[in-house]
Amino acid sequence: MSYMPERSDFFCVCLILPIILLSSCSPNPLPEVQTVTELPVATQLSSGRNEIRQRISLPQGAGAVAFGDGSIWVTNRMKQNVLRIDMETGDTGALIELDFEPREIAYGEGAVWLCSADHTRLARIDPQTNKVTAEIDLRPLEIPDHVLLLITAGEGAVWITDQTHVIQIDPQTHQIVGQPLPAGEEIIAVALGHGTLWTGSHDDGIVSRVDAKTHSVLASFDVGFSVHGLAVSDESAWVLDEHGFAVVRIDPQTNQQQERIPIDFIGATLVAGAGSVWVAPAARDSGASTGNDAIARIDEEEKQILETIHVGDAPASEYYSVYFSDGSVWVLVNTPQASIVQITP
Repeated sequence: MSYMPERSDFFCVCLILPIILLSSCSPNPLPEVQTVTELPVATQLSSGRNEIRQRISLPQGAGAVAFGDGSIWVTNRMKQNVLRIDMETGDTGALIELDFEPREIAYGEGAVWLCSADHTRLARIDPQTNKVTAEIDLRPLEIPDHVLLLITAGEGAVWITDQTHVIQIDPQTHQIVGQPLPAGEEIIAVALGHGTLWTGSHDDGIVSRVDAKTHSVLASFDVGFSVHGLAVSDESAWVLDEHGFAVVRIDPQTNQQQERIPIDFIGATLVAGAGSVWVAPAARDSGASTGNDAIARIDEEEKQILETIHVGDAPASEYYSVYFSDGSVWVLVNTPQASIVQITP
């Protein structure tokens, strides 16, 4: 995410991200945040390969999610807190109170990173103590609160994009590194892998790679289409071409496009893990339900869709977001009563 909606992290990939998915180039807003009325409930379903293992109902008001340290981290903007859920059991853990309204969240570099809704503060949560242990002042960056901000952590840094620039933060000193780096006209996807941060820009079709050690853009290349999603695996990078109904492989050694894998649906986000690329469909197209709830699995070696997994709530979902963490695929199903589906590869 992928056009990474409010993002989070995944295996060799970000995530991203506040998760607001693009559908036909228009981000769908998150539903109104509501008061928490119940705690998450996990339903164990299956332990088979590439099948749904469990479905975890999220409390009303759930916003962005991140995955890491054996936990799912869920923001609640109205209640100003972060809920921690055990990945294995779906049980509710710590409830971390905040003194600001949270929006984007990510896990990486040994911590949870949380941006305020007004984009003036970045908080670091220690997963060992479940407490905010540091805050970074983002006010000098002057990021408007309406801007699509993405956050991810890994490859030696915490990264923020403000649609046109990449901002690097040192996870040890909690200081902003250098000046923001220009990386595209409309960055809507980020991913991590092969020693760099990857960004995907929608308007100009630019994919850029940023190195934390040198704080520089190592490569920037035009893929020839509007980027809607981005994922990185051990062997390749993958770019979602929503309008062209395809997923395109990029060789991370040469940054050259390789195979183009057709898909027969409107894609929204994608992630890589367990030898596959997992593509989430757009739940809505120009506001109307697509009726598609099927996560497509593309085998990295065979480079074609081998199966689909239906995650439910096709008529009601506003979007689907897909992540990879701790050996599993996780799908955020955004309905008035949101849920997270775990798929066991």
